[in-house]
Amino acid sequence: MKTFKEKLELQLKESLDLINGKKNDNLSTSSQYLNIDEFNKNTPENHQIVKNCIPMFFTGNYDSEYVIIELNPRKSDFLTEIFKEKNITNIDEYISYFSQFGAKKLKYLGREEKFDSKQKCFFKVFIDNFNRDKILQLELVPFASQNFDFKNYKKDNNIYLKKRIEEIEEIINLKPRKMVFISGAINKIAPLFDNPKLIFSTVTINLKDNYTAKYAIVERNNTKYCFISTYKRQGFMGLLLEEYAKVILNHPSK
Repeated sequence: MKTFKEKLELQLKESLDLINGKKNDNLSTSSQYLNIDEFNKNTPENHQIVKNCIPMFFTGNYDSEYVIIELNPRKSDFLTEIFKEKNITNIDEYISYFSQFGAKKLKYLGREEKFDSKQKCFFKVFIDNFNRDKILQLELVPFASQNFDFKNYKKDNNIYLKKRIEEIEEIINLKPRKMVFISGAINKIAPLFDNPKLIFSTVTINLKDNYTAKYAIVERNNTKYCFISTYKRQGFMGLLLEEYAKVILNHPSK
């Protein structure tokens, strides 16, 4: 069985070939199922994959018992700078850099982004003294774009997403994990996991207002997979996110 480093090294190499337009007839990773130029030709401009950002397969602690799967990295000056100026193509440098991605981004921006604030509010319920680099974050699509929409991934591109799920689960299964969180359009991402039967629990959180949140938990390979839809909802943050996380933490086991 290949190690995390070995799996990531091949994925990184082939994704960089894809971005740089380098012809490779021996692709063996998910990159063989995605043609970026064709994808962008048929996709609205603000959803197109940008080629001047380094592919981001993961951030944080590979050994973490908690994993979050996000849809894809958002286009940013920070990822562009990494790609152009730092030119991290060596796998050891890549792993070292993205293992400290949260701290490096905070230093670069000089402030905490709203996404990171929400992530902290949610995950501090599960992890003591939480910061972004304590959790393993994996990206469904490692290529950056301004926005993400599943409707852009049809037919052949859907095969690409399914292959990415296989690669992600291979990474997850290399270490014992307590819980894997899938954040995003639940009804569209769930079929990529061989159509797990999702039974949603609805939670009403009473703080200042009544907020209704949903989640679903399924068992896969002795690990809890939690599908969450309101993790990044506009206005859903602070104590609301903490209460939401506490409900999930105390979800009764079978």
